[in-house]
Amino acid sequence: MSGIKLDGYGDGYNYWPMIANDSDIFERERFVYNIDGSSGAIREGRYKLIVGDPGRPADWAKPTEVGIIGPPLNQSLWLFDIATDPLEKRDLSRLEPRVVERMLEQFEAIAKTASPNIHMPPDPRGDPARFNGTFASGWC
Repeated sequence: MSGIKLDGYGDGYNYWPMIANDSDIFERERFVYNIDGSSGAIREGRYKLIVGDPGRPADWAKPTEVGIIGPPLNQSLWLFDIATDPLEKRDLSRLEPRVVERMLEQFEAIAKTASPNIHMPPDPRGDPARFNGTFASGWC
């Protein structure tokens, strides 16, 4: 559409067939989640591989009915079958080493071509204390 030629892999997806044909069919098989250096995640089919420390929600109090928030901090690789475990509670990385190996190879190949993230410092103008507990961007 824009006339730009891409060399190699691009992490974009052409949604035009869905828009033009008013279709709800989504045929994308792989999804990359925020690769940042050596951490991030990749989903392929029913599996999601998390690489590195996924972090924890900042200043977030978990509901009392939730026992565990996320995977343990002393681990750097997790594999989940999100079709049967959408809450990502059962790590399959030790049970499915071939799936982990295949997905990790894909993750590393994509990570090599990813643009570095730009981490901006928090803007104090967006402090929730200024907006009745609501986060704001600080610039609009």
